[in-house]
Amino acid sequence: MKVAILQPPYLAAAETIAWETEQLCLLEDSGCDLVVLPEYSNVTGIEEAAALREFAAGEGGAFIGRLTEFARNSSCAVAAGVVVADGAGRLRNRLILIGSDGQTVGGIDKMHLTDAETELGLVPGEKIELLEFNGLKIAAAICFDQYFPEYFTALARRGADLILCPSYQRAESAGRIRLLAAARALDSGAWLIRSSYSVENSPERAGNSLLVSPSGELAAVAGGMPAVLITEFNPARKFRKPASFGRPEVEHRQLIEAHRRWAFYRPENVLEEGARLCAHRGLSAAMPENTLPAFAAAIAVGAHEIEFDLFLSADLVPVVSHDPDLARVAGVPHRVEELTWEEIRRIDLGAVYGERWKGIRIPRLEEVLDISGGRVGLNIHLKTPGPDGVLLRMVGRELSRRNLLGRAYVGGEADVLEAAIRHVPEVPRSCMAEQHDSARLVDNAIRYGCRYLQFYASFQPEDVTRAHRAGIRCNLFFADDYPAAAEAVAHGIDTVLTNRAAELLAAPGSLFRPSDSAFL
Repeated sequence: MKVAILQPPYLAAAETIAWETEQLCLLEDSGCDLVVLPEYSNVTGIEEAAALREFAAGEGGAFIGRLTEFARNSSCAVAAGVVVADGAGRLRNRLILIGSDGQTVGGIDKMHLTDAETELGLVPGEKIELLEFNGLKIAAAICFDQYFPEYFTALARRGADLILCPSYQRAESAGRIRLLAAARALDSGAWLIRSSYSVENSPERAGNSLLVSPSGELAAVAGGMPAVLITEFNPARKFRKPASFGRPEVEHRQLIEAHRRWAFYRPENVLEEGARLCAHRGLSAAMPENTLPAFAAAIAVGAHEIEFDLFLSADLVPVVSHDPDLARVAGVPHRVEELTWEEIRRIDLGAVYGERWKGIRIPRLEEVLDISGGRVGLNIHLKTPGPDGVLLRMVGRELSRRNLLGRAYVGGEADVLEAAIRHVPEVPRSCMAEQHDSARLVDNAIRYGCRYLQFYASFQPEDVTRAHRAGIRCNLFFADDYPAAAEAVAHGIDTVLTNRAAELLAAPGSLFRPSDSAFL
């Protein structure tokens, strides 16, 4: 494969586009198979949100059209880091790949945004994607993405052959740029192409567009000046080495993948073994219920799960609240469904919980999922599935985006369970239908294909046994003192809901052990 890597001077957007356009004209008869342009190649140097959006839609969008025309006229594929608006009007920092026929192969969004990008209104990628092109699996690691080795591990597990790294780094040293690129290529077992900018003709920082082989060797590298780096390589060639001294050679990536011990990094599923505590509405005996501080505290003390409740706002935002109205929880005489999210987020819970909690807000679903970070199980209680299952579908989408399906389940009455089967069958279910009758509860859990059920106050041990035989884990609502919680576990309960997770974990001789995931 013959590739041209553009390293423009860092200029204003229109000037950078002019430089890039001139180089593309010179490359039309070069016989290259791929041309790579840096991050923000269509909006360089714009640091104000409104101006960025306007330029991306105007001249920046037109430049993408010129890239398409170049690809078609020169029979050369193009990969470029650009800013574009998605179908919902949100700005994305995206690598686009245009085939040699001028057709768009696809796009991959930047996964890790800097604070400056968030302030500009950009939104991050929601899943790891690879593009299939000419028999290759092509991945993207856009600028800041390169600092996350776990991201490259994920790309390696998906079999990436070539990782394209459009970059915007203008303060990083040349030495670290080269070291980072070499390490990431070796980590992933893939070829790596980096395209970036030169800054003020400074050879000691920025610049250094490059090609690195899967062995971590620099196959070609530009200095600090504006340049077009043209080089050739075989993207199908992998790095092979002896598995250990005296052993046969093996492909390096396969060797590493075969010996990874994932359970020691972070459990894939935190909802399975041992006596467990579920922090009911967070650490709710110590602080305002169903709030981010309550959930963060529960995670910090080592609760295995957190439980919370959801309702939809007037503008269909999943809001965390136990009650459908906000009178008790927030001192506001309105139902959640009557207020927009903007109105709800302005409510100060200090009116109910006192001066020391002034400024604490009601959270939305996404905020709770973000602070959980996969370190804690999520017991999500729904009183209603929402119109046409919309609340359930939102929950399923947000869990999937964050890779939390193995760490969460939704609980509810029969209507919620029926809707869950219809709309989000991939989300595990917890039966709460006819909780006051433990036998009928087990019957319903089996009927609705639930992985969990929740007994209310009392239960018959034989019903616990029957649930376990059906492969169903048993929760109990609730126990706030250690003897009652321990007794429930002795009768077969797997997870005890409690408002006092910290006290139960700290009880002398407690059979509850803090979750290891809280510390990963």
